[in-house]
Amino acid sequence: MIITFCGHRELYDKKEVRAWLKRVTEDLIVNGAETFYLGGYGAFDRLAASVLAEQKKAVSAYRTDFDFALSE
Repeated sequence: MIITFCGHRELYDKKEVRAWLKRVTEDLIVNGAETFYLGGYGAFDRLAASVLAEQKKAVSAYRTDFDFALSE
């Protein structure tokens, strides 16, 4: 399953959005998501990349097919 995220340049409640992204990405990964594409611009995309890097580290022991990429 391929997932795309593209967000806004500015974030006003980074802590709340990070918690939401963590919940959503965990659920997506558990349900078979293997590839994530991110917009690569702005605060939301950087935050999503950060959360996915943490998720990748956490699942790398049992999921070798998980990856994410920032669009250029």
